[in-house]
Amino acid sequence: MLKPEQEFSDRKSFEVPTVRIARTLLINYYLGKERKLEDFHQPIVAKSGGDDEKYLEMRERINWKEINLMKLGKEYAKLHNAQRRSVTERSEDNLSEYARKALSLSVVSSWSYAAGLFQHHPELLKVLYNLPDSVSPPDEPLNAKALSAARLKGTDPDTYRGLGTRSNSTELGRMLEVFLVLSTKAPQKRITERLANAAIQSYEAKRAMQAANKAIGKI
Repeated sequence: MLKPEQEFSDRKSFEVPTVRIARTLLINYYLGKERKLEDFHQPIVAKSGGDDEKYLEMRERINWKEINLMKLGKEYAKLHNAQRRSVTERSEDNLSEYARKALSLSVVSSWSYAAGLFQHHPELLKVLYNLPDSVSPPDEPLNAKALSAARLKGTDPDTYRGLGTRSNSTELGRMLEVFLVLSTKAPQKRITERLANAAIQSYEAKRAMQAANKAIGKI
């Protein structure tokens, strides 16, 4: 993920992942590995600054020489570089927030969670890792404009900025569902506004079912 002698950034950067991003990537990779595909999934974000209990707990189990973990880092760097390059080199829709979309905490957490979850499903992992190659410039792999336009009509307010902009639990779950739908359901393995809207509806349905099951369990 880093160039030789380069370190993770302590502050928000348009190019270099922060320490928080690196921790978020690791935490969710291992969270995903521990779950089954049919489970209800919830990525999380590492705390900002200071010690993070979840990261410290998980760090004890990290094998830093694990081949699949090193592959994760390389594939994430590939995604970020492809996203940034495609956006910065085009003349339209080249907003900086689009260029750094892969550095969004909601994208980092959900993408790495999906990577962990798919470790036992190589055909799905291949789709996820192939995302940078699913389009050609000037199109970018995460299709930030499509994600920003996605919303649940009648529920999301007018101020909603679309997927991948916030880092609350609902947004993390919605963004993860984008990668789940992409890998398991989409006939064309690329992110579109239609796919993003379908992912939102799919996640909200799963969340409602999860809440219903909890309520029934308390009867």
